[in-house]
Amino acid sequence: MITFIVLILLIILMIIFRLTICNHMVSLNIMKSPIEESDTFNGIPSYYNAWDSNNKTIINLNRLITLNHNLILEEVLNIYKSYDTSDEKIDHILLKYMGKLLNTSEKIPTLRNIISLFPDITLVKISFFYPGSILPEFSADNKNTKKYHYGLLIPNNDIGFKIKGYNVNWIEREGFIWDDKLVHSTWNNTLKPRIVIFADYLHK
Repeated sequence: MITFIVLILLIILMIIFRLTICNHMVSLNIMKSPIEESDTFNGIPSYYNAWDSNNKTIINLNRLITLNHNLILEEVLNIYKSYDTSDEKIDHILLKYMGKLLNTSEKIPTLRNIISLFPDITLVKISFFYPGSILPEFSADNKNTKKYHYGLLIPNNDIGFKIKGYNVNWIEREGFIWDDKLVHSTWNNTLKPRIVIFADYLHK
């Protein structure tokens, strides 16, 4: 009987010890949930704040764009207003494509000067997303690039971006990176356009 009680106590002590070790490993971020990845932000795989990137190009790009936010926005709005007064609407301004700066980038010289510093940025464009616009769920097949988004002008209220079922909010003066191979969708139910800098960058 005493032997049985001792055995039970030993089993209980072993369970407590294992739980303590597991909790300690979790606190040190050694163990991860199966649904998470090493590059995870807010539970979304392959999505994280640009400042937290391990890619120096993205960190420096984000820093320079943030420092020159007002000037870039002013140059972009000058172009936008010229179209806004006509029947023609533009959904984007392509500045760099397949690693080459385009002539259109001369209209936004501040951003052109910044992106000319980064040869591994393969594509840059200004995206205009108008009131009432909705893009249903889809995914891309870009194996060698990831996406950088930076909020230039973000209206309030019902505007959103969903990645793999998680809601992501664009924030003015902030950038994030993500993998567009994940299913994503977006909508703008406000009365103003959303203006965001898009960039593709090479990753290993």
